Amino acid sequence: MKKLISLALSLLFFFVFALCNLNQVNAKTDYLSFNDDGIATLGRYPQTMVDIDPVIIKTVGNYNSTTGWYEYDNKEYAILEVEIDTDYEDHEYFNNGQPAKNYKNIEKAFLVEDIKWEILSYGDGYVDIIPTRVLDRQVFDNSGKINYLDSSIYKFNYYTFINAFTNDEIKYLKNFGKEEEYYVNLPSESETKDFKDDKYENPSDYAIASRLSCNRSFDHAPYWTKTISYEGDRIKVQWSKSTTSNCLVSDDKIGVRPVIRVDYKGANSGGSSSSTSSSSSSSSSEDVNVALIIGITFSILGASGLIAFFVLWAKKHPSGKPPLWIIITVFGSLLITIIGMSCFAGGISSGSSGGLKYGYYVQSDSLYSDSSQNMVQAGYTGWLIRSDGTCAYDGSFDDKNNASDFKEMLKGTYTISGSKIKLTVGGSYGGTYTYTIKNGKYLYYNGKEAYHWVRGE
Repeated sequence: MKKLISLALSLLFFFVFALCNLNQVNAKTDYLSFNDDGIATLGRYPQTMVDIDPVIIKTVGNYNSTTGWYEYDNKEYAILEVEIDTDYEDHEYFNNGQPAKNYKNIEKAFLVEDIKWEILSYGDGYVDIIPTRVLDRQVFDNSGKINYLDSSIYKFNYYTFINAFTNDEIKYLKNFGKEEEYYVNLPSESETKDFKDDKYENPSDYAIASRLSCNRSFDHAPYWTKTISYEGDRIKVQWSKSTTSNCLVSDDKIGVRPVIRVDYKGANSGGSSSSTSSSSSSSSSEDVNVALIIGITFSILGASGLIAFFVLWAKKHPSGKPPLWIIITVFGSLLITIIGMSCFAGGISSGSSGGLKYGYYVQSDSLYSDSSQNMVQAGYTGWLIRSDGTCAYDGSFDDKNNASDFKEMLKGTYTISGSKIKLTVGGSYGGTYTYTIKNGKYLYYNGKEAYHWVRGE
């Protein structure tokens, strides 16, 4: 009986330890790992031009009919005859500084390298990520189609770019579609417009050699979005870091930065690519509640065990040396108590930021009677809270359920301290507004619900 009690307590100890570390385990099961600069690597694609004779690679190397690449000397290469955009031939340079026109119509080898990704946007338990550079050049569609799922560039992403990933990596890509499954997307104009592309690298040599319109005077290369322009036969193109253009779908000098979606528990429906480590370690409100419940339960259990055994020992053995099984039991109960208290403290600490969900917050009904907000009331008001520390306010829109007609009337920044969020915007009705975060998706003011989360950006 004594041994059974000790064994049971030992098992209980390991069970509590495992539960209390559940959040840490979950963080390690994220397939992607972002470094301190917010960069992750996944998949491979031809990028850098190398000085290896393509004839040697094609003669000695092993050709992969799926990817179209050659394996040579334990590396992979793509072979391409260099084409350039003659409109900018005096401004196009490869990343080694060599003018692209010096290699026009010459076959060159391009090293297949890891693709670097940065976070484009956050969702509920996932992130959409985009390469840090333009990887290739493609026409949007050869027959005038403007819908992404009907386009030539969709077929490129679906049949060609997908080969950048191994079968194991493809398992981690999430579906973008509802009725139709597809795992490679293009960014929208709204995403690229608000995207802080501070990690952008020069376009790959492979993209330049594919006749990408690359003007080094702007240090940027245009790439397709999936947003249809108001003309109806054109697509929005991100031309520079701050400029979009409307381009015909038949334009064959525009680049591609495909977007993929992957599970990312650290995202917590939001986060900052510039502070990925903090967003990765944050827990959702549900995880916080679990930690609190576990902590409280086992703190009480461990403390009760200690008291019970000491009382029983004192009654039966008022003096004398306690046997080994009593010592083991007491120390086991003590450890359970300590671990339980640690879980409790961890839960409190993790929950201090409220597990904020990033995206659109719409005015709750309780705000109508609260004139102390000092904001213009016409229709619904709302906030857009982004992962990069910026925010926007709209004082009048109609779509209460999804904020689809939200306009960024006032723009600013925000800070979070504990469970408080302070949003500061400029403009005629600008100012600083402080709310309390509740359950990750509610903003309270003066003890009442002022805004509630409706969707991510």
